[in-house]
Amino acid sequence: MFATKPGYIGHYIEGQADGAVPNGQRVVKVADEKGDAHTLGDTATVISSYAHPELGLMYFIEWDDRPKLIVACISWKLAAQSKD
Repeated sequence: MFATKPGYIGHYIEGQADGAVPNGQRVVKVADEKGDAHTLGDTATVISSYAHPELGLMYFIEWDDRPKLIVACISWKLAAQSKD
């Protein structure tokens, strides 16, 4: 079920969930919680997405300031980055 990407640290679930920001697209952090490592406005690239039956839509992303590290993030914290 979990995959790895050569040269990267971390595991992810392959695929793209229905209604998700497309894989490879840029996202920006728009909401946070106490203890989050990233702040509002930080940007990342979507590696994949997964529709979790209890948590909802999850993204596996690579933050710009942490290259080659794949992490999971709940969808309500992210938005597609505008192409301005």
